[in-house]
Amino acid sequence: MDIKAGKKFLQEKNYVEAEKVFLNLIKNNNDLLLSNFYLGGIYFELDKYDKSKLYYENCLKLKPNSIQTLINLADLERTHGKIEAAKEIYEKLISLFPENIRAYYGIYLLNDKYLKNTYESIFKKIVSKNNNLYESGIAYYLLSKISKSKDNLNDEIDFLEKSHNDILNQN
Repeated sequence: MDIKAGKKFLQEKNYVEAEKVFLNLIKNNNDLLLSNFYLGGIYFELDKYDKSKLYYENCLKLKPNSIQTLINLADLERTHGKIEAAKEIYEKLISLFPENIRAYYGIYLLNDKYLKNTYESIFKKIVSKNNNLYESGIAYYLLSKISKSKDNLNDEIDFLEKSHNDILNQN
């Protein structure tokens, strides 16, 4: 069995067979980065916090600044109520990758008070690039929340409309 077989089982949501594949790959010292990453995801889906965290941390030992692994680990912490741990990871992502919109959205999900007005210029920069409709949709959404905090109803509605359009059009 190889990574392809494990990914096929994941697509089928057959986590038991996928787990077997990735554990076997790790046992044989093959594809360690991806195997740890996918096991982190499997255990996340199965709501096995400790195992998920272990495999995401193993992945980070192999690739310390992996954006997707850091996002997944922060999401794991957030969904299990570990707000401070999640906040630290999202803040690390923001400092390492200041234009990674998912980190800002994650920090917003923790507490809308964590969304700083100083982020506004970054969000506007992201939407001006407009390379990815999903990312610009999230940026517009966060801009609407900043506008709301400033009691600017017109901008809030405008940004929400743009957010909805981008999110819908990306599909």
